[in-house]
Amino acid sequence: MSGDGVGVYGSKRDGATGGVAKTKSTEQMMREANENLLRALRTNTSTNEAGYATMQELSRQKETITNSVEHVGETRGELREARRIIRDIRLRVYKEWVIKGLVLTLLFVLDVYLFYRKFLGKV
Repeated sequence: MSGDGVGVYGSKRDGATGGVAKTKSTEQMMREANENLLRALRTNTSTNEAGYATMQELSRQKETITNSVEHVGETRGELREARRIIRDIRLRVYKEWVIKGLVLTLLFVLDVYLFYRKFLGKV
């Protein structure tokens, strides 16, 4: 404590009011600290709520993706079955074409034979 009237905290001491100036400064610092803490608490609460909402949304998305993957498996099985059925149908169509081709060839050969016997066989 020097003789220039300046106290330990840098405030001017003028008798009985010197303690009041120091207390006001401390009260103001406490009020600001309290406001900062309340603001930090509100920010923390808001962040927690946003995090919780994000976690819920991610959980819903995970469930949707899981269901989609299950449906993809089912769809893949149905697609394999459809391909098998189409392949079987295609084979039946090819068999019919071969049979029709053989029948037409046989009929053509028979027609040629009959034509030969009727018109050229007497020669």
